[in-house]
Amino acid sequence: MLALNHALFGSIIAVTLKQPAIVVPAAAASHFALDVLPHFGNADSFGRFSKSYYRVIKADASATIATGICIMALWPQMAIIIFLGGFSAVVPDLIWPLAIHTSPKSLLGKYFRIHKAIQLSETPKGIIFEIVWLGVFVSALISIYFSTTR
Repeated sequence: MLALNHALFGSIIAVTLKQPAIVVPAAAASHFALDVLPHFGNADSFGRFSKSYYRVIKADASATIATGICIMALWPQMAIIIFLGGFSAVVPDLIWPLAIHTSPKSLLGKYFRIHKAIQLSETPKGIIFEIVWLGVFVSALISIYFSTTR
């Protein structure tokens, strides 16, 4: 799943639960729940480390950062918790580069194997699902915002 949707869901968790001690593990766990759903991915289909691959990563990272800033601006009093929620939801993907330096038998190696195994529904056509999830998550945040500002 794109980092944008992971971060949006982590932000929803943050503005809903409001307690960092609960937000961080819940947002991290949400990453794996979302990765089970059909979503965009499988970089091998368009060439891992190709120009297209890096364009997707750059666009996703830029959209994620910009959206995170906007969400924190809506709830400035919760900016740190929102950052923690969004970041915690994305971290499992940020540590993927460590996989090439990790023994498959180590605890971290087993973690990477499990994380890869749940990505069964990852496909380039999953962008349709990503757009749907984006709409759902943005709608949820808007609804939460208007229900908490009245």
